[in-house]
Amino acid sequence: AFNSLRQNYPNPLRLAKGDFTTLEYFVREDVDISIKIYNLAGELVCDLYSGRPGIGRHAVYWYGDNGSQEKRGKTVGSGVYIAVFQSGEYKEMKKVVVIR
Repeated sequence: AFNSLRQNYPNPLRLAKGDFTTLEYFVREDVDISIKIYNLAGELVCDLYSGRPGIGRHAVYWYGDNGSQEKRGKTVGSGVYIAVFQSGEYKEMKKVVVIR
């Protein structure tokens, strides 16, 4: 096993219900990682997590906004977004669909 990001759930994220989507990830080594959300133009929408979570399974939650885990931001529009998980040189991407 290696550091990895699972597909978010639910997907699509239906913002009309006030829901959130869960992004689970597994870290095999004690390393710094980041999880960020980008739009299809490659612009950073949300920095969900940056830090050293420790070895094991973890999860972050995205409410379909441009805020952080600590502070909610402005809600994004309907569309396709890309969740990017990075640990060192390793990078993994998952498609996240948002419906308003």
